Amino acid sequence: MNWDAIGSVAELLGAAGVIVSLLYLSYQIRTNTKTVKAEATQTTYTGWSEFNYELSKHPNAIEIDRMWRPDSYWNDFSDEEKVILGWVCRSIVERFEAEFSLYEAGILKSEVWEKHRIYCGSFVSLPAVSTWWASEKEQPICSESFIEEIESAEQHRSLTAGSIHE
Repeated sequence: MNWDAIGSVAELLGAAGVIVSLLYLSYQIRTNTKTVKAEATQTTYTGWSEFNYELSKHPNAIEIDRMWRPDSYWNDFSDEEKVILGWVCRSIVERFEAEFSLYEAGILKSEVWEKHRIYCGSFVSLPAVSTWWASEKEQPICSESFIEEIESAEQHRSLTAGSIHE
């Protein structure tokens, strides 16, 4: 019996085992990445669905809806309505920034983020919201990179026709 030959065969089998393990690990990582991205997309849409449902039950739903109209301006609202709308606007923008964070991390699909980026840009460019947004983006709440993303979406929106609530 040749111990050198047996040792060489064992090394070859060990190397093959390592390669098979790496291939399996690669497959598992790819599958896990797809699952995480799908879950992030599903969670994003479920979150928006729940947010919209809760907003529909808000006692000031009429005033909130008025905010979305292209002929409404921030100064058309009472001080009390502005407080409520400010919190609603902040909630909406913070949801978008959370999505942006997932997109930057490579978790949220770019197709989903691109549509929501443009939608957010449309939202903050509404006459009733743009006044709020001008002061809000000066607060230390939103990241600079998020603000730049939304500002570039606003520019994209200005090149397209239609309102956000058509």
